[in-house]
Amino acid sequence: MPHHHHQNQTFDTAYYAERGADAIAWQPWSEATLRKARQRGKLIFLNIGYTGCYWCERMASEVFRHPVGVAYIHRYFVPVTLDRAQRPDIANAFMQVVAAMTGKTGWPLTVILTPEGKPFHGGTYFSFESEVPGSPSLHQLLREALEAWEKDRPRVEDTANEMARQMREGMLPLLEAPLPQPGDVDAVALTAVEADYEPQSGGFDQGPKFPRPLLLLWLLHLAEKGHDRAREMALTTLIGMARGGIYDVLGGGFHEYARDAAWREPCFEKSLPTNALLGLAYARAYRLTGQAAFHRVAASTFDYILRELRLPNGLLVNGQGSESLHHGDRGAYYLWTAEEVRAALPPKEAEALVAAYDLGNAAATLQRALSDEALASRLGIAPAEAAERLAAAKTHLQEARQHRTPPITDTTVTTVWHALATRAFAEAARLLDAPRYAEAAAQGGAALLTHLRTADGLARNWYEDRATGAGLLEDHAAVALAMLALHRLDAPPPTPETSWLYEATQCLETLTHRFAADWGYYDTDAAHFTPFGRTQEIVDGVTPSSNALAVTLLLEFAAATHQPAFQNLAAAMLSRLTPAMAKYPTAFPQWLIARLSLGPQKL
Repeated sequence: MPHHHHQNQTFDTAYYAERGADAIAWQPWSEATLRKARQRGKLIFLNIGYTGCYWCERMASEVFRHPVGVAYIHRYFVPVTLDRAQRPDIANAFMQVVAAMTGKTGWPLTVILTPEGKPFHGGTYFSFESEVPGSPSLHQLLREALEAWEKDRPRVEDTANEMARQMREGMLPLLEAPLPQPGDVDAVALTAVEADYEPQSGGFDQGPKFPRPLLLLWLLHLAEKGHDRAREMALTTLIGMARGGIYDVLGGGFHEYARDAAWREPCFEKSLPTNALLGLAYARAYRLTGQAAFHRVAASTFDYILRELRLPNGLLVNGQGSESLHHGDRGAYYLWTAEEVRAALPPKEAEALVAAYDLGNAAATLQRALSDEALASRLGIAPAEAAERLAAAKTHLQEARQHRTPPITDTTVTTVWHALATRAFAEAARLLDAPRYAEAAAQGGAALLTHLRTADGLARNWYEDRATGAGLLEDHAAVALAMLALHRLDAPPPTPETSWLYEATQCLETLTHRFAADWGYYDTDAAHFTPFGRTQEIVDGVTPSSNALAVTLLLEFAAATHQPAFQNLAAAMLSRLTPAMAKYPTAFPQWLIARLSLGPQKL
């Protein structure tokens, strides 16, 4: 690439606009694309996002359709896009190196790579020309990358090689870290969690605040064993979320996270895995306390999934975005003013709802401000009557909401998420004593075997009537866990010739043959394109990491079949990670849950 093309260049808008296009001609993340970049000696502009992510959509519509930006990227870069849901192993590896380079991370992820595909510069969301002083624009990022590549190539290559090495190793150095072996792992981990705990409205972040369902499930497991502090942290958080704007009072289910520390300002996306795992947490809280409010929130969350995220063929889709087809109406579906409520409801119901949720002139989510008793005294009626009036108001407002344009649904099915939700339904059936969830779990299991399994094995996704992509470790482990949950539930078998336990065994065999590593398992099998070597994910996010799912599967399979060899294999995996999970519990909640089922004698 000739040096003069961008040396001290004035940004000639007219030049680029003339040669602009409507949108970027994205290349897939593949061996062929990297070969093309090497042959042309061009840097790679990598964009990683996912459907339903507000900032990903915004960058796509504002930045990747900017005629100047499109022409500029095409001229100097090979543009590559990757869906986080398709290849979480690659997305997570790049996320870790962007965090290492910039101290920040999130979606979308923007990464500049050398022609060999090694990262050296990046960030998250960028506008093309920044309006915010001190906030770099995408144009600045691209120019900096080009300049560094031309003028300081040895340093860029050193950085890129180091980042590639970190991607190859991932978090595995944690296994080798000289951390002390804790005596009481749960006690040490609880103390660490307490340091992050926010006692006002619960939660473990200062804002933005994430639900962290796996951490809540671990705390609830400890609460069942008599840990009062774990119980208090879990229940306070669950109550805080249900009272906050993150919970959809009318339609059930939870938004992905809150922007503030009190759960009041939600981002409006809703995802299948967050709702399935939170539904399970509320069901466990109900089983622990017997309080009807937990049962109500759990049931409304599972009902939301069945009503909004289930296809006619029984598969569960990924979730809903924050906007409807009218771009720019972010969250409008969930927001109400007092005036809108009065126009939609009979006067007495409207009065009760406006008071209970303290609605005014500004559009807001429904967040409970008055208890039934306080509402009754405000309205001058008995508490039972106030509760009844409010329930009727909510039912009628939910009906009124049906006339609004709903948020866009991402109709992709991701195997691991469908399987985790199927497993959650099976467990909720028992915890809530709800046969309809047992039925939903059995239908989900059957749909999985019918639509997500191909002649080549498990698919990664299902979209528009066909299975796509090859299953990863997390898909195989989650499907086997769903099959075991249906086996425990004693659900009717998927076909007369087979059983849920047989299907789980098949999945475990595939997993063992195709994904096994020296310690634990690789995220991908040998057929997947992995330029930095096969990764091994161990850090849990909203959903369990692939290796945490695998270790959970080994333990549940050992319990179902009474084969101690699987339990011993799990114990060996867990013991290597025990010091790390005690020190960093928020990164390893599924491992901590798995460890509880081993019993102290095994570690």
